[in-house]
Parts: sequence; C-alpha cells; structure tokens
Amino acid sequence: MHRGAMTRSPIHLDTDIRSLGGIASAAELLDLGYTRDALRLWGDGHRSRRVRRGWYAVRDLPEEVVAAWDAGGVLACVSLLASAGDTSPATTSASAIAARAGMLSRLPDELQICVPRTASRIPRTVPLRGRDARVVVHWSTADHNSGTRRGVDAATAVRQARRCARRREQHEGGQRPGRPSFGNHSAASTAAWVRRCMPSFARMPLT
Repeated sequence: MHRGAMTRSPIHLDTDIRSLGGIASAAELLDLGYTRDALRLWGDGHRSRRVRRGWYAVRDLPEEVVAAWDAGGVLACVSLLASAGDTSPATTSASAIAARAGMLSRLPDELQICVPRTASRIPRTVPLRGRDARVVVHWSTADHNSGTRRGVDAATAVRQARRCARRREQHEGGQRPGRPSFGNHSAASTAAWVRRCMPSFARMPLT
C-alpha cells in the first residue's frame, strides 16, 4: 500500500477480487488499500482460497480452474471447452456445443492447461474432483495471455483442441501393444469427438 493511502475495509475484498476475474494477486490488493493482515484473514475464510503463493481467489471458482492454477497454468483446450470456468459468450457457446456432442462424458482423466514458455515445475498430476488428473501442458506465452485468469480464450481453446486431436491420432497410429492410452479412452475416440465438434466451432463467433 502506498504511504498515506487510506486502508480499505475487508468487507469489499470479495467484490474487488470478483472484479478482477475471481483471482487476484496480493500486490494488486495491497495497491487497492488492503493490509496484509486483512489478506491473511480473508485467505483463511470460508468464502476464499489461496490458489498459489501470493494469489487469492473466491471460493466458488470452478474446480477445473483452481486445479489449473494449482498446476501452474490456466485452463485450456478441451478442458476449458467442457468447463464452466469461462463464462464469456463465445466459450459458453463452445461449452454448449461440446455438451451436445457428448464431450463431457468422454473427457479423459486429464486436465489441459496452458503455461508461459518460461514456466517450470509443472506437476504430473493434480487433485481434481476426488481423483488425480494427469496434467497435459500447452507451452505458449501468447496462448496463456489470450484470455482471462480463468483460462485461454475460446478461439485458442478450439485451435488447441484441433492440434491435440491430430497428435492423438498420430500417437494412436504408432501405439504398440501394452503402451498406455489416454486416460480411460483411446486416442482415436478422443480425436473423434473433437473432430465432430469442429464444424460447429468453425461457424461459431469466437471474438
């Protein structure tokens, strides 16, 4: 907090963090006038959670968004399209298309995230809804910065899904007996439902 600035009441913390997308850094909140004691107490409350060191979030964020942050990135690819984590009109439309295509029931046991190319120490798995989800990483600073703190934008997620589908088809074609598949689903089936969504995604306004 700047010298001479007025201390902001903690009763505004929830509203201010929501105005920043539901996730805010300690530095941002200190600049708004909150004290470190207020942040510590709010971070231990029932309406809040810490997602990383020095970052705070509202407690009702979707579990996939929190898991992506726990892994060091933001939600991406098919995990974003199948999640309610991004409520922008374009992503909401994409999620609805994904649900109608059966995407939600076919998602492998993995979490797709996007991180800057300088990121490090990405875990192999993260807890998600009572299970360990395998972390699949998209390394791109531009993609990471394309959306909000909750995830990449819809156009980026669709492009990532197309790329993943092609890679999984290639992997499936070269898979030898005994080699692991993608979660509980084959690469071919995963690619199939992504391809099935593509015509609808192509007609959808993404900006």
